[in-house]
This record gives sequence, structure tokens and C-alpha cells, in this order.
Amino acid sequence: MEMNRQASAMNWASWTNGRKSTAMNRWRWTKRIEPN
Repeated sequence: MEMNRQASAMNWASWTNGRKSTAMNRWRWTKRIEPN
């Protein structure tokens, strides 16, 4: 049970980190594309 909880916690952390980095990249892209 302990290992399972740890694995699910790590999985959730990596998933949220992936979503965060994706949003950051999208934000950077829009900023770069804009003329000003």
C-alpha cells in the first residue's frame, strides 16, 4: 500500500508538472509571436 501511494503521488506530480510546463511554453510562444 505504501509503495502504491508513493507511486501515485509521483505520477500526479509529474502530470501536473507536465501541464504547467506546457502552459508556460504556450504562453512563451504567444508572447514571441506578438509584434510587441
